[in-house]
Amino acid sequence: NGDPPIALTLTEEGAAAMEITTTENIDRRLAIVLDGKLIMAPKIIAPIKKEMVISGLTKKEDLLKIFRAIVLRELP
Repeated sequence: NGDPPIALTLTEEGAAAMEITTTENIDRRLAIVLDGKLIMAPKIIAPIKKEMVISGLTKKEDLLKIFRAIVLRELP
């Protein structure tokens, strides 16, 4: 669709926990929370292991919000 995805790489410990959680919750939403604030809740379409991609961000504002929250640690 041309919209840029966001790719993340987890630590080994984080990857193990994420794989268990996402395997048990396919087709449900995963809340992305930073400092107690909900950033977004994408649908889990496959188990997440060490690397994940957040796609479907069709609005530039959503992409920038995620980038600022994860990379710059600026909360909305």
